[in-house]
Amino acid sequence: MAKVNPALIERVKGDILGGVLRPNSKLQIRSLSQRYGTAGSPLREVLSRLVPEGLIRFEQNRGFWVAPLSMAELTEITEMRQLIETEGFRRSMELGDDDWEVRVVVSHHRLSQLHRQQRRDTTEYRLDWEARHRAFHLALIDACGNRKLLQVAEQLYDNLARYRPILKVNNLSVDELEEIHNRIFELALKRDAERGVSELRQHLDVNLRQVSQSLEKTPNLFDMPDQDGGDLSDYQNNDR
Repeated sequence: MAKVNPALIERVKGDILGGVLRPNSKLQIRSLSQRYGTAGSPLREVLSRLVPEGLIRFEQNRGFWVAPLSMAELTEITEMRQLIETEGFRRSMELGDDDWEVRVVVSHHRLSQLHRQQRRDTTEYRLDWEARHRAFHLALIDACGNRKLLQVAEQLYDNLARYRPILKVNNLSVDELEEIHNRIFELALKRDAERGVSELRQHLDVNLRQVSQSLEKTPNLFDMPDQDGGDLSDYQNNDR
């Protein structure tokens, strides 16, 4: 097994989550080696390690591909987030100390500041929002006392990030989204587990309902570039 630099794994993973390596696009080893400045062997090992995370699929005699987007996967991600995050939230409200409350307050404040910004149509804003939104959700559950639960929650959030281009067209208004986050925040500080878990579960379900409704109007919503699509399609090599 080839030794892999963790930074290389994060670069490839970041390009998948950020859409640089497009869903359902073929990953050509020679062109990717040029992009990342590494040999083919460690690169193949990186791609293999991302298969279990659901970001890449491998087909015998066809090589590696970025996993496609689908309603089925989005449903699974949402259902798993509801199971994992609501349980983590419930435990955190029971077990969290003053330091946990401070982390929730700080992450909510930083997210609220971004809600109030006027320029929301830039890549910088979207990346900043993604980071602050992630930090708020993870702060809600980080006092649950279970590291494995937190690891799964982080992986699920990463899986969801690939769907942002689709979810973006289904976003609630900024005011509605801020109101939802405010309700969850207030229930967290009140340690109201029953209502807090219910509110969080509904929040996680919003995007799924909206995308489902959009699919009825636009059946090809999940269509992405096929075999030779993606931002690296200018490379002509077909080696695996």
